[in-house]
Amino acid sequence: MTSPYAINDSQNVVGVYWDAVAKRNHGFVLSAGLFRTIDIPDAFSTGLNGINAVGTVVGGYVEKNWSNHGFLLSKSEFRVIDVPGAVGTSANGINASGAIVGNYVDSQGMYHGFFAVTH
Repeated sequence: MTSPYAINDSQNVVGVYWDAVAKRNHGFVLSAGLFRTIDIPDAFSTGLNGINAVGTVVGGYVEKNWSNHGFLLSKSEFRVIDVPGAVGTSANGINASGAIVGNYVDSQGMYHGFFAVTH
């Protein structure tokens, strides 16, 4: 199953697909007809949730110990996005200014939204 989650003005699409052989999710970018798999190293699952006008991508990944983290991927720069004190974080969207929105789970299992500005 393939699920596109976001598209930018350049028609670049990001999302996630299920690999039935490996039994895991992979992130993907579809750009100019080229489909590229994106996996966070040592992650069990990767999903791309948002892409802005300059191609910066945000998403979430799950480690093999089941901990969830958000991330930002800009060209070859990778940054983890974790809300302090959260037990799980996902980055879901990014705008042209680099502002990120997402959600996180606190220690009580409650979901919350967040807004962060990157530079």
